[in-house]
Amino acid sequence: MVTIPLGSFGNTRIGGVLFFGIFLVMGLIPLGIGAVEFKDALASAHWAATEGTISSSQLETHVSSGRRGSTSITYGAEALYSYNLDGNAYWGNRVSFGEYSSSSVSHANKILAAYTAGKTTKVFYDPADPSKSVLEPGFNWAILMLPVFCLVFVLVGLCGVLSAMCGWGWFNPR
Repeated sequence: MVTIPLGSFGNTRIGGVLFFGIFLVMGLIPLGIGAVEFKDALASAHWAATEGTISSSQLETHVSSGRRGSTSITYGAEALYSYNLDGNAYWGNRVSFGEYSSSSVSHANKILAAYTAGKTTKVFYDPADPSKSVLEPGFNWAILMLPVFCLVFVLVGLCGVLSAMCGWGWFNPR
């Protein structure tokens, strides 16, 4: 068993590696999730299509409270749909890859107007996994928001870890 004296975490290099390592991990995990979403978005442009029915659609309102009593409201749309393939019933709720909520209700209202309950629509599904589906396939610029945001964490974390390990900048004991 290896024991590390508690005082060694006060070492600037070790502390720097730990601190910036957290940034690195906090960026890598969602970046990986975003990469899978990006891959699926590109692949969905070539998915098979079938007819489906919108079961319900509704406006989602998210209210968050900030400091000093401020309130922020964002709006999103949810459309639940069903489709059948080879005698199997499937359900989905993904309108597009890169879906987002906005402080403007107009984006959500456009989705709700396009996908009203009872409407028949095309559903695009992954032939390798028919439970994966989307109403609007293909690339959407909004899908880049998560990976770009996470990339900042990855770069800060990576630069910080390298600086701490190599003794550059603040981490140079001189």
